[in-house]
Amino acid sequence: MKLLGLLCILFLFTHTKSYASHAAGGELYVVWVAPNTYDIYLRAFRDCNSSFQLETDADVGLYIKGTNFQEDIFSLQRISNDTDIDLGDSCYTPTGLCIDEALYKLSGVYIPDNANGYYLEHHINARNAAVSNLTSPSSKNFVFYCEIPDPALGANSSPNFGTYPLDSYMCINNSKTWSFPVFDADGDSLAYSFVNPLGNTGGTGTSAGTGAYPYYPSVAWAGGYSLANICGGTIPMSIDPITGEITAMPSIASVFAYSVRVEEYRNGVKIGEVRRDVQYASLNCTVDTPPVINVDDTVSVYYGDSICVDMTISDGDGTDTIYVTPTSIDFDLNGTYVAPTQVGSDFVYTNFNNSGTDGTMSHYADMGTAYEGVGDILLRYCWMPECEDVDSTYHVNLLAYSLGCSGSDTTEKEITFLVDHDPIPQATLDGASDTVEVTYGEQICFDIMVDVSFITDTLEVRLNSPNFDLLNNYVPPVTTGGQSYYQNFFGVDTAFVPAITSDQINQSYQGIGEIPFRFCITPDCGEIDELFIINMEANTIGCGGSDTLNKTYYVDIYYAPTPIELDLPDFIEVSYGSEICFELLTNDITSSGYELGLKPVGEGFDYVEAYQPPLQGSGGYYYTDFQGLDTVYIEDYSYNNGEVRGKDTVAIRYCLVPGCEEVILENYELNYTASLYTTCVTVQESKTMNVNVEPPVGEVNPIPNVFTPNGDGDNDYFELSGSNDPCYDVMEIQIFNRWGKKVFESDDSLFKWNGLNKNDGGECAEGTYFVLIKGTYGSTYNGATGERIPIPVEKQYTIQLLR
Repeated sequence: MKLLGLLCILFLFTHTKSYASHAAGGELYVVWVAPNTYDIYLRAFRDCNSSFQLETDADVGLYIKGTNFQEDIFSLQRISNDTDIDLGDSCYTPTGLCIDEALYKLSGVYIPDNANGYYLEHHINARNAAVSNLTSPSSKNFVFYCEIPDPALGANSSPNFGTYPLDSYMCINNSKTWSFPVFDADGDSLAYSFVNPLGNTGGTGTSAGTGAYPYYPSVAWAGGYSLANICGGTIPMSIDPITGEITAMPSIASVFAYSVRVEEYRNGVKIGEVRRDVQYASLNCTVDTPPVINVDDTVSVYYGDSICVDMTISDGDGTDTIYVTPTSIDFDLNGTYVAPTQVGSDFVYTNFNNSGTDGTMSHYADMGTAYEGVGDILLRYCWMPECEDVDSTYHVNLLAYSLGCSGSDTTEKEITFLVDHDPIPQATLDGASDTVEVTYGEQICFDIMVDVSFITDTLEVRLNSPNFDLLNNYVPPVTTGGQSYYQNFFGVDTAFVPAITSDQINQSYQGIGEIPFRFCITPDCGEIDELFIINMEANTIGCGGSDTLNKTYYVDIYYAPTPIELDLPDFIEVSYGSEICFELLTNDITSSGYELGLKPVGEGFDYVEAYQPPLQGSGGYYYTDFQGLDTVYIEDYSYNNGEVRGKDTVAIRYCLVPGCEEVILENYELNYTASLYTTCVTVQESKTMNVNVEPPVGEVNPIPNVFTPNGDGDNDYFELSGSNDPCYDVMEIQIFNRWGKKVFESDDSLFKWNGLNKNDGGECAEGTYFVLIKGTYGSTYNGATGERIPIPVEKQYTIQLLR
């Protein structure tokens, strides 16, 4: 609640009889009667405990604005007796606070036209000495002041502040808000503001203004106070310029004067103003805790959704009798209210606020337009919006107040019900994404569930695809005993299929609440690497069907090849003329049953010549001591054009004697490929083996200068001896007799002359022969660089042939 006496509106003289008591304030205003004719009113207040008496009549001066010329003086007669107004209420009544209100009036006053307009003035001696925010208040009188426009403007009455309110006091260190019940009969625009209180020094009656607007001097503020800080406190006293609502929270007990001005505007032009000069006491009030209304400010509901809104109104004092009055101009309070169930002496709502527990009241009474409780009031409203409610907004206002004192401590709250469209349907694919990955050769089924949070809504789902066979890949549910369902839906549950209306040709489906789908596909070779697209549009047609889900699913066909492995040496070293064997092995890891092949790729050596076929026995084809370990069998062995084929395991053994061709290459690579011949594609694995060839190393023995070609097997030939380099040696040799005839020649480093004449084949005679020889025989190699260093042979000399 707010502070006791929430609508604190006016002024106050003091709160005990010990204060010096004088006038307590008032204001002037006029009421238009006829052209140039007005009733003039003066409302004046005094402390009814004071000896100060209000006048039986009051003079009011009429002055021309701008010139301060006195147009007239009017004597107003008191038309009401002193009316004692005891401030406070049954919740909190301040001790000794009492106000007398007197009203003065003069009817039918003629006021001539004047373009400047007029102001009216009356002053009463004197202010309350207890006022703490003005300097020497008891020496200053009240100046009541108002302005009116040129009567030629036509009908215009001053704004009327109204009578003195009952809660005209403030409470120390408690924020209080109030406003005057100002009324303007002409409907002019009003603007509110605080202004400095006006006051002459002493005297009563009238006196012309002496300066510019507002023509009368202001009463000086006491130290620490000002127009911006009228009564001190942590919240400075303020006024809303549009509504006139005033807020203050003084921090000390005292009496504070203030003046409120109300300006009236017509067509954006100021035409007049009135001022109420008043005083309020700040008291140590006994306050009551305001009720707390516990419910969300805004509640969203959907068509067809049965919703119950539970509200709790609690009073902090715990034992106060509290009331709550719900009102609405657009919501059916009576038709939606659910009364609690009486259980013994308690009143109960089950599952209150969907908490799983009950809400219980010890006291409850339905007062017709209000509900009564002690400490707490629980309310429940249940509602199911219809189609016509969609996009509507409904409002419920709650006014709660406590009777711990008088019920004046109130809390207000407005609740807004927003009726939304049907919720958008949701679609879920079995899996974490919107893509289904399908492996060639395997059937896969994937499930899609389309549902809506309101299980009574009618769903409409439409599917289309530019390349997926929705019709033939769709799997209808199983139907047993009139019930349709999918087993193992999403790999777990059984999904029951409600009665649906389907047009499978156009892939359109209608159902209530949810529609499950299942598609199964076994892709063929032509669909590998294909991406199929399924477009879905789903909406509810419970009301307008405007809430639509658009979603795209993808079916990605890929090929996951059966893995194969290829095992062969990374590196071998061979020597010229020395036989070497090496072995290759490939395996189909998953034993898929597809044909497996292994073959060399490219050149390197004579693979066909070097190939060593497997042995054949009763168990099939095999190699023993393969890779120095086991016997390896090759199932369904075949050999064709250098490729060995089989199933699951394929092995090859090669044996070769490196020749000059390999020596010349020095270092080279042998490439091999293993292939798994599946139905759609060939899966391959390739590896490279590096071969390092050790070249022959040679030397040349001393060249002989005598030979005996007599057939005894000893020194029968003239030739070079030592270790030759068969791959690189080159040679040119010529032999001449003593008459210069050439009897032998050769370009072979391994030449042999048997002593025969190359011309006629006859034996050459014993004697001396001339030899010209040039070339290389044998090589050495640089171990660091691998560079070949040939051994040169170049000589001219004689040789003796003996027989």
